[in-house]
Amino acid sequence: MSDLLEIVLEIVLEGALHGAASPRVPLVVRVLLAAALAALWLGLSGLLLYVGMQSGSIPLMFLGGILLACGGILLADKIRRVRRR
Repeated sequence: MSDLLEIVLEIVLEGALHGAASPRVPLVVRVLLAAALAALWLGLSGLLLYVGMQSGSIPLMFLGGILLACGGILLADKIRRVRRR
């Protein structure tokens, strides 16, 4: 069952990544796909940070913080690139 879930999520995420970056996809759809991916990234990294704080696990807090920081950097870079065009 977990293998099936992994395959389905991989297909969905790969499609969302390629759809969000493709200029052939309408802008509204690209923005929605990018927002969904950002929400997933934020949710997973926030969950890791929260669980790390609740359990007192320094590595989980560190991982959650790093993922949040990387997501913020990637988002800022993408916004800067879009504004330059």
